[in-house]
Amino acid sequence: IIKYGYYCKICFESFHLKCLDAVGISRKMENHKHYLYNFWSDDDSSLTQPCAVCSTPCGSSFYGCVDCSFAAHAECV
Repeated sequence: IIKYGYYCKICFESFHLKCLDAVGISRKMENHKHYLYNFWSDDDSSLTQPCAVCSTPCGSSFYGCVDCSFAAHAECV
């Protein structure tokens, strides 16, 4: 982390302020009843998760619903 950020003493992870702000921002789609949050993962399983809008794999960064399994690219939301 350059200059400023957050550090967790329990899991030893560091986070940019900008990155944490992006996760906390939710978006509401007209055709989805729940709020969507920005997620990212280094896990390969997220690479095969299809976008609910265009059906192509979401990749490691996507908007997802914590209440159901909805996932979509940022540009599709």
